[in-house]
Amino acid sequence: MKRFTFLTTIIILAGVLSACATGGEQREAAQRLTAGDFPTPIPAEPSPTPTPFPKAGLTLVTPTAAPVSNSDAASPTPTAQPTPEPPTATPAPYGSGTVASIGLNVRAAAGLGNPILEELRQGDPVTVMALDAASGWAKVRTAAGTIGWVNPKYLNLADDLSALHGISVSPTAMPPALSGEMTGTATAIVTSYGLNVRNGAGDIILEEIHKGDAVEILGKSESTGWVNVRTAAGTVGWVNPEFLDISGDIPAPDGAQSAAPTAHTGGRLLIQLQRGGDIVLLNRDGTDLRTLTTGIDPALSPDGERVAFSRWQGAEGTLWVINTDGTNERPVRGEIRLVKNPSWSPDSAQIAVNFQQGGTSAPTRQCANLAFGQPNINYWQAYDITQEIRIIGGQPVPFLCWWLPADTRWKLRIINVADSSFEDKPAGEYAANPVWDPANPSRVVSRTESGLVQTNVDDGTVSPLTTDVSDHAPVFSPDGWFIAVTYRQDTHWDIHRLNSDGSGRVRLTETPIWVTAVDGKPVWNNVAPVFSPDGTEIAFLTDRTGRWEVWVMGADGSNQRPMFSDAVNDRLPIEFSGGDERPLDWGK
Repeated sequence: MKRFTFLTTIIILAGVLSACATGGEQREAAQRLTAGDFPTPIPAEPSPTPTPFPKAGLTLVTPTAAPVSNSDAASPTPTAQPTPEPPTATPAPYGSGTVASIGLNVRAAAGLGNPILEELRQGDPVTVMALDAASGWAKVRTAAGTIGWVNPKYLNLADDLSALHGISVSPTAMPPALSGEMTGTATAIVTSYGLNVRNGAGDIILEEIHKGDAVEILGKSESTGWVNVRTAAGTVGWVNPEFLDISGDIPAPDGAQSAAPTAHTGGRLLIQLQRGGDIVLLNRDGTDLRTLTTGIDPALSPDGERVAFSRWQGAEGTLWVINTDGTNERPVRGEIRLVKNPSWSPDSAQIAVNFQQGGTSAPTRQCANLAFGQPNINYWQAYDITQEIRIIGGQPVPFLCWWLPADTRWKLRIINVADSSFEDKPAGEYAANPVWDPANPSRVVSRTESGLVQTNVDDGTVSPLTTDVSDHAPVFSPDGWFIAVTYRQDTHWDIHRLNSDGSGRVRLTETPIWVTAVDGKPVWNNVAPVFSPDGTEIAFLTDRTGRWEVWVMGADGSNQRPMFSDAVNDRLPIEFSGGDERPLDWGK
């Protein structure tokens, strides 16, 4: 009995001690979230080069996704492993302080652009070791033991740095405060939680500024729409004005300081302003904007000399071709029901299209006489089911009526441009959005009701490429390595990229959580991707600014930004009707 009592006492004491240990655990205080905490996952470029279909015997390696910001809002940067300094290089501590900004990078040397050793958060303690009189940056030791350099304007310090180890701070070395003495006529306040100041649109980051920071507006680039600013730290660079609340008139560009960044891939863009409406052509930098013709789903030929498109008269359609200089517009083949989505062969000699063959292109109403029993209704599709009484032979007869949605059956057709001859190819019952593989003249990829399929136009064989029914409007990169699709992402559209064999799916666009949760704005739609002529960029349509605009991003989804200035966008009243449209093309 005593032994039992003794064991029970030990068990109870162990439980009490365990509970005390748990209850006394110190938890780290929650940190304030920033826009950088919500980056869009973007894949890194694949290391091995994927081999386009149908070259057999080679293994296609799936790219690994790496998070990259989908806007120019500042985001956490992968930090380098700090290298301990020799004991002789470390001066005696001078004073202490805490981080005042939401985030602060500790760098290997004084000045922006040096490797980041550690990222600190607001309230983190630091020990000040020395001061660089030339740059005004302070050498610090963090709580983790990292020794590096930070800009002291982002620290709350308990000591006067001017007396630090006898080094006097140059009056021009410390960052100047932004005041009412600015020379510019326009100012702005940062509205995003973090914003990168760059030396050009999409180029090297010079400084990270934060929500509420003031900047001086020096000028604006007409080609990119970005604005040239001077920050409170004196940094002069470029930012995306979408994240600024601007007051005053923006000065006209003046000299090299406001010179527009010109690093882009060139070429020309075709834009369908609305289905069946104007088709316009303009240069990559927004110049030479002109209306070419009217029609549906324009496509530039690989040689850059012609544009294919379709027009409908009721349900009957015609495939057309026009030269890019606006001459020699001519029909290639007519009497093709609802023909659309032309795609050129790699040699510009043939055009693949899809057209309606069977099914219904509009909702239909059906009724059944209940006197013959319960009708066979597809309740998964039927809607607006009603019962009505009809008088037949002087007697009331009950009927059940319902509506069925459109059920258009699409087919694949290959048309020779020179003589208008054609041949229909197998691709399933719902073969829409055909696109020709630029690296394989025998391969055409289409969207179907079960995903993407590939058709060998030489032997007529068909095989599945993907099994995701949300894939729409596929397009190839110029080298045939990748396919980008407009993807039905639950309630909205986004852009995904695949390897040529259907593997390695990565999502390139995504609405940051802070847009909907913090700012209360609707989820963005990102649609109609098309690769640049060199394959390094992707142009697409987005409604993130409240209207449809052409934006551009890296082929990995990085650095998403407007392609044209507001002045150019005001001349492009774009309408987008659905995920199967191809309103954009980008070529030579």
